Amino acid sequence: MNKKINFYEVRETNRENFRDLLLLGDEDSLEVNKYINNGQLFAAEIESRVVAIALVMKLNQHTLELKNIAVLPEYQKLGIGRKMISFIENFAIKETTEFVVGTGDADIQNILFYLRNGFRFDKIKIFFLRIIKKRFYRMVSLPKRYGHVEKGNN
Repeated sequence: MNKKINFYEVRETNRENFRDLLLLGDEDSLEVNKYINNGQLFAAEIESRVVAIALVMKLNQHTLELKNIAVLPEYQKLGIGRKMISFIENFAIKETTEFVVGTGDADIQNILFYLRNGFRFDKIKIFFLRIIKKRFYRMVSLPKRYGHVEKGNN
């Protein structure tokens, strides 16, 4: 793709404008309702059109969680998701030592995407079941740790 991609933090207070995109990354609207107005929201624009979105929440002083990342289908497989994660790392991860994401263990393409972007398996939460359209998922935790972790803090 030769078109310029503009990544930025969304400062807009009406996040409902991004709901459809967030629902691409998390099809459970009840879950999206829980976090849509929390955390930092990031967007990617091409020619004034938002083509990707990501929402990050601070879990504690040292850990950020990628709650949602989505790219419009016609813009997938162009590296926009990878660039979004890189942008978030450069923008939001200054004092943080860990960036985590949870995804369903049946979502093989999602797991492969996160592994290609530096996340590694941590655990499978067998006790966490989520029902989406009558399918059961166990959550896979994939943390990404950074070199500036001090001894004893990992």
